[in-house]
Amino acid sequence: MPICVNNEIYNLYSFQKEKDFEEIIEKLSDFIFGEQTIYLPIKKKIEKDNIVTIPDAYVVDMTIPKDPKLYVIENEIVSHDPFKHIGIQMLKFVTSFNNDKVSIRNFLMDYICKTPKKLKRLETGCSESDSRNIDNYLDKAVYGSFKGLVYLGSDLEMRKDSYEVSS
Repeated sequence: MPICVNNEIYNLYSFQKEKDFEEIIEKLSDFIFGEQTIYLPIKKKIEKDNIVTIPDAYVVDMTIPKDPKLYVIENEIVSHDPFKHIGIQMLKFVTSFNNDKVSIRNFLMDYICKTPKKLKRLETGCSESDSRNIDNYLDKAVYGSFKGLVYLGSDLEMRKDSYEVSS
């Protein structure tokens, strides 16, 4: 059933494909994670020994500028089993992350440097900290302890329709 908020109609929306959900998360990342974060939708494998995993994204959290943090993000639709699918993925991320930090740090910095808005945000966070440069600042986030975040898309997500209601 649709609802009307400020003369705009919203309908319930069910994500059938994880890719569609991930696109919405990227578009709304400033709203979801905040404007003092950098959302990096990089799907690149990380590995340790024979354990290979590919996170959906990363978030550099600079809400406390002197203490930046890095989160490994897994975007999931609720139809995936929380233990068999999501739990195992997060366990693989923890195991692989500590062994592959140099590689992770390098591909994150490469991505940020190619995206002016994200680079500006990193520079702003760095300028409000005691770090000597953005490389040192990103290192503080990456070389900290592992932090993971699972963002679940329910079957009740709302999407705005493109028409207005007349008064």
